[in-house]
Amino acid sequence: MISKHHLIELNESIGENGQIINESSLLFILDYANNNIKTELKRTAYLISNIINQHIFLDGNKRVCCLLLIEYFERNKVLYINKKISRICISISKNNIKDLRKIKFMIKNAIK
Repeated sequence: MISKHHLIELNESIGENGQIINESSLLFILDYANNNIKTELKRTAYLISNIINQHIFLDGNKRVCCLLLIEYFERNKVLYINKKISRICISISKNNIKDLRKIKFMIKNAIK
């Protein structure tokens, strides 16, 4: 389970102040992801899509999502192509991608 506290820690680990600007959205996203989405891949795709598109933090949303992706790969002992991690998050932001199937495909495409 991903918690609000963990996301704030990730935000602070990249030099930001952990300031949430959309707390009610964050709480809804976490509740839905942790209680309704069964697979870890889909949960990760849902989290990164919503953190980026709903701009949960004042700054560092894409970088937090990069860290979430790295955690996902490492937790599952999957080798990944490092440069694709940031590309995924930038693409989601730039193209306002919300389709979880597309995001899951992008994540799978980052596997070596």
